[in-house]
Order: sequence, then structure tokens, then C-alpha cells
Amino acid sequence: MPRMCAHVCALSETALDEPTGMIQDAILLLQQGDAFVTDKKKALDWDWRVGAASPGPWSIDARDLLRWDGSIYVPDDALMRHELLWVHHDDPLAGHFSADRTVELLHRKFYWKGLTNDVREYVAGCDNCQRNKPCRHLPYGELAPLPLPTRPWEEITMDFITGLPVST
Repeated sequence: MPRMCAHVCALSETALDEPTGMIQDAILLLQQGDAFVTDKKKALDWDWRVGAASPGPWSIDARDLLRWDGSIYVPDDALMRHELLWVHHDDPLAGHFSADRTVELLHRKFYWKGLTNDVREYVAGCDNCQRNKPCRHLPYGELAPLPLPTRPWEEITMDFITGLPVST
């Protein structure tokens, strides 16, 4: 999917609301070209026709979207996944949530294999999060000068300088 298309679809999305029709249509297009989704839909259709007891966590909704435990399955498309991460982490309404909160927001609506790892990598690389991370430790103590020696040779210090070129 072209980056601009994924970005436009993601702009209609907010972190706290249900997925919009635009993002669902874009994911449906991605699902139609994905071999895993095609195989999974065939298996679900076969299970339904033969009357299998439990299809497991996978299902197909009214819009023909493949879902895992109620969340829309996002095929392996880096651009779409990146835009969804951006919406649920960088969006002004989302407010740069932590990795755990971003995972929780995404799991409400979307699913893909490795979602948690993708979110952790994205948040670890987020410039705003790294710059504005609060200090969670006690304040550093004040610097104190070393005591002055009271007589000669009471303190001896030495600096080792290595890696110098050989002198001639």
C-alpha cells in the first residue's frame, strides 16, 4: 500500500474511538492480497459448512474482515502498521502513552503477530518519549571537593595514558 494512502486512512483514525470505515476498507484491501488471510478464510468457511464446534479465536465479520478475538487482523504491511502505531502513540489525542498503554489501545481494535514487540521498538525509538522521560530517582547529591592533603606525599595520583604513538 502506498505510504500516502496509508497516512490518509490513518488520519481518519483516533486512538480512543472505534476503527473508521476508511481504515477498515484499507485493511480489507490488504487482507484480500494476503495468502494467510485467504487460507484462514477458506478454513473458517469449511469449518462453518461442516458444522465444526468451535472456530477458535478467528472469525469473519459482516464486512468480510478477518478478526482475531474480535480485533481486526492487519496483514504484514509495514506502512499500515507504522501508521497505526503513529495514531495510537504519537497522535495528540493519544498523548505519547507508554508502550503498555499503546499495546492495550491497539489490541482493542487490531491484531498482528508481533504487535507487542513492534510497539516496544516504536516507543523506544520515539524522540519525544526519550527527551521528555521523567526522572524516577532521587535527586543527585551535591558535589563535594576532595579534602586537601595536610603534608607532602600524603596523596599520590597517577593518570595512565595509553594508545599513544611510539616515540622516536
